[in-house]
Amino acid sequence: MSACALDRFEGTFAEIEPDFDAFVRRFTRFEAPDPTTKRYGRWLNPIGYWDWWELGGRFNGVITGLRRPAAAEQAISSGPSRGRPVMENLAAALGASVEGEQAEIEANVELVETLRAGAECSERHSVPTALVLPIGTCADEDRWFDRVSWHEIRPGTRNFLRAPPDAAYPSLVRAAYEAFPHHAAAGIAYHF
Repeated sequence: MSACALDRFEGTFAEIEPDFDAFVRRFTRFEAPDPTTKRYGRWLNPIGYWDWWELGGRFNGVITGLRRPAAAEQAISSGPSRGRPVMENLAAALGASVEGEQAEIEANVELVETLRAGAECSERHSVPTALVLPIGTCADEDRWFDRVSWHEIRPGTRNFLRAPPDAAYPSLVRAAYEAFPHHAAAGIAYHF
């Protein structure tokens, strides 16, 4: 834009470079698509100290349908994080109250069979935003799937769950519940 003496741009990037591969090479640092995913991008957070998970976290009690205030100090978490205190300070600066309640396992772990029955009754807490299948059940890259529209659900996930290529996210969750009815599911907050 500087070279063209413009202070704003209206239009699409496809008008500048219609070939997507050429566009990526021209305007990003990616030389080639990832050999495994065949997509451009990176899958490792370069500032990983922001990553952490907490049992319940801001979703404390959601998995059981008994919503509770988010706990300030989690009994079960991935451990210390340099990012967590920054987020807590930001929340306090914006007026959030600091909760003193602990997350309890009973409020954040539920039998998969119970979640399956709840999903059949359209109970909102029974269909999470994201789901991670048990370790060793399928390829690691196929274990995580979510309802985020820009994040494609991998074909391997759909194949493992024996779901059609166009199956909606709630159907995939129900298929996962049917595949693991005797497991327990934990509701966590994962930050990345």
